[in-house]
Amino acid sequence: MLYMYYTAYTKFIAVGGYDAVTGDSIASVELVDLSGSQRCALADYPAPTNDLTAAFVAGAVRACGGYSMGVGNSGGCYMYDNATNAWSSMGTMSVPR
Repeated sequence: MLYMYYTAYTKFIAVGGYDAVTGDSIASVELVDLSGSQRCALADYPAPTNDLTAAFVAGAVRACGGYSMGVGNSGGCYMYDNATNAWSSMGTMSVPR
């Protein structure tokens, strides 16, 4: 699972991950508010993925790569839009990783 901190470190986004019970990659995304210990489900990541890389750039979460069980390495790059609660494609990397 990837944790992306933002908003003066009081909130973070957990993107995807690995289900240790089923052995599957997952696509769920959650916003966690550390100041109130609250969780909120966000739009699922476009594909079940674990071990991806992300950054908070210019007010948006941008994520790339990762691994999907049964599929392999991902070359997909996506941006999360908080206003629409949706992920959009930013293209693909030249080498999936």
